[in-house]
Amino acid sequence: MVDEKYIWEHKIKNCYELFDLIEGRDEIENIHGKCIFRGIKKESYPLCPKSLRNDGADLNEAISPKETFPYRVTNAQIREYSIPQDDLEKYGGEYYLRTNKYYETPRDGWFDDISLNRLQIKKECNVLMKFINRADKTGLKININQEIRDLIDNSDFYYPEDYWPRESFYEIIGLAQHYGMPTRFLDWSYDYKSSIYFAVSDILNYKDKDYEEADGVLWAFNYKLFYPFNHKNNRTGEKFKLRFYRPEYYSNPNLTAQKGFFTFIINDLYNQDEKSFDDIIIDDFKKNNDNNFSGESLTRSHGLTDSDVPEGEKIFYKFIIPSKLKPKILKKIYEDDYSEEFLFPGYNGVSNSVKNKVILDELLMK
Repeated sequence: MVDEKYIWEHKIKNCYELFDLIEGRDEIENIHGKCIFRGIKKESYPLCPKSLRNDGADLNEAISPKETFPYRVTNAQIREYSIPQDDLEKYGGEYYLRTNKYYETPRDGWFDDISLNRLQIKKECNVLMKFINRADKTGLKININQEIRDLIDNSDFYYPEDYWPRESFYEIIGLAQHYGMPTRFLDWSYDYKSSIYFAVSDILNYKDKDYEEADGVLWAFNYKLFYPFNHKNNRTGEKFKLRFYRPEYYSNPNLTAQKGFFTFIINDLYNQDEKSFDDIIIDDFKKNNDNNFSGESLTRSHGLTDSDVPEGEKIFYKFIIPSKLKPKILKKIYEDDYSEEFLFPGYNGVSNSVKNKVILDELLMK
């Protein structure tokens, strides 16, 4: 159920209504300059990052069933669960127990929520290091510092000291996210037409056996309400969990063309936010209104209350795009130069554009 106090939801009635609404020619004022946008091909998909989606299924797809991860255990845990010495590894004076990507170990059943949160971070690091390693070996530019470079062949026993992701990882996580790797970043765009493309272009696969016709969604997040992007309460020193990150465009033509921008929620090692992004943000508005918070670091995503939201504005705008309108809307953004050769600069983009425009013509003639 949509919380109407914080989300303005509307199902589009015709091809041009979506553009009129966003640019202030209809019911709501112009949100084009206030919001960032995210297109989703199915309304049922939540605003949830890939690494935390479907109980980690997307993340597990990038991890071999043969791979294992060392998890640090205390002497008290070793005694409590009677873990044999043969099951343990010793590294740097600490003991570790190996688990696979499904958290199965020689001694199953003892992982608590804290342990699972830390293992989730280890899996995300594992996938990220694979991306860095293989991209680096093929000569692609990887913008990382020496600390991360040292981890490429030595990430097994890496633990961030207090929270994840660390600032030094932002740029490489953004790059990996943009090229389809499962991370905890959500990618948005300053350009709503670029995001519309991703909400409607699934129709180009309509001949595939696994294609499912579905309504799409264009989400708009009123991010400028949080400007300046203070991650810290200057009065109490409390750190907030909501982060915004704009990646470097110069080395990534796709990001440049799509006007990419990222949001994410950082977590300490003992807590994990698995709700959808909109639920996390809205829940903390409600807590802040009631002063229902502890004031400790990383317990809230932000420090805003309802009084910080200008009258008539919402935190999120959700535009539902009926599946039957997707072909006409895709045709409209193609005419506005938001086709593959512009969104994915290069020969592949041009080739896909030639093929996809034929498919679209076939759809429009049906």
